[in-house]
Amino acid sequence: MLEKLKINKKKISWGIFIFLILSLVASGLLWPTQINDKIDFLKEKINPYVNKISLSNLYDIYQKPFKLGWDFIGGRRLIYQPVLEDPEQQVPDEALIGIQKIIEQRFAIYEQKAQVKIDKKNVVIEVGDKEDIEMITEIMNQEFSLEFREEAESELFQPTDLTGKYLEAVSFSIDQTDQKPLILLRFNEEGAKILEELTRRNEGKRLGVYVDGVPVFPLQITEAVSGGSVQIKMDAQIDSVKVLTQMMGASSLSPSLKMVSEKTRTNQEAQVLIRNIVKGFLFGLLAIFWLMVIIYKLTGLISFILVLIYTLLFLLFFKLYPITVDFGSISGLLFSLIIILISLGLISKSFKKEIRKGKSYGIAVEETLATYKQIIEKINFIALALLLIFFFVAKIFLVESIFINNFVSIAFLGIMVNFIFLVLALKKILLMLENPLGKMNYLWK
Repeated sequence: MLEKLKINKKKISWGIFIFLILSLVASGLLWPTQINDKIDFLKEKINPYVNKISLSNLYDIYQKPFKLGWDFIGGRRLIYQPVLEDPEQQVPDEALIGIQKIIEQRFAIYEQKAQVKIDKKNVVIEVGDKEDIEMITEIMNQEFSLEFREEAESELFQPTDLTGKYLEAVSFSIDQTDQKPLILLRFNEEGAKILEELTRRNEGKRLGVYVDGVPVFPLQITEAVSGGSVQIKMDAQIDSVKVLTQMMGASSLSPSLKMVSEKTRTNQEAQVLIRNIVKGFLFGLLAIFWLMVIIYKLTGLISFILVLIYTLLFLLFFKLYPITVDFGSISGLLFSLIIILISLGLISKSFKKEIRKGKSYGIAVEETLATYKQIIEKINFIALALLLIFFFVAKIFLVESIFINNFVSIAFLGIMVNFIFLVLALKKILLMLENPLGKMNYLWK
């Protein structure tokens, strides 16, 4: 076993070195302002002594901000419920996505900044506290429309009697011969008559399709269309045609948007909330540090450093991916940290017991990890099972699901990182420290 440890020691050292370098890079990207201040200081000090080498283009740390959610930005959070003419009828999921895309298009046209999300069967609008609330209300109160306009003089299009209210179905498909995306329209009996009369009257001309008052594409009419079914072959990307199909389907339903909730948080309140969360997190880390070091000595210190590095790398993931930082994602990170601390704490406790029994360092490491491997696996599987149960129960009983989605996804990712990497990293570090510190039992017990 000792020969095996010696053979692997170089690989272990390199692994830990790369891990630490990644942590330093993560720190620089998380707090670029402070690092750039040091870089500017070095520029001023070094440049006078360097004649031929210009440091004017010295790399500045990439200053990419966190993508903060409404919880930490402030502003208004408006929740709207799409309501159809028949109140008993539910809005299909595909149509909900179409409603989201149409509202995003409206905000872009009116140059208003907003985040538009779908939360279960509701539309959630998050805007800053400086946005024009009257303009936002006007945007949300606009009627949804799907129009088919005929070509008039000077290539302009004028409204016709054919609208989305006559549509029975709008669907997406793929042409099996050339793999081109298709939009399939099926009109009701009255709509089929209007379509046939309109296409017969405009043979050789174009029919303009307008979604929410915006032209999306023209159709070339080659002959009269009877039967009420239309197949439109699109020369565009499949994803964009899918979105267009969803928008057409949403517009044809002509839903109205009913506000069911409005929350307001000032930017100052959001800043205070961020400071309180950061303070609480730092105090929590400090308390964990003292407990781990006092109870488990050097093993506890190593475990704490791993937790700190994990936190830095996860925050870097939030920043670069980017993940929206809100209560859901932060709660998911904290949940995964609790599972990690339980796992590392159990290993540290077992290792301390093995050393106290008088076993050699290497045997204590191997027996500890062999004993607790199955226990750690069970802890992670139980945590994942709890997440899944929480996810499905919350989906059924809670109105808002954005928090649930963010919480579960981040917690799940964190637990998988713990399961695959962190316990292994602790083992590698303990094995590497055998020669210099293995005989100093007072450091471990």
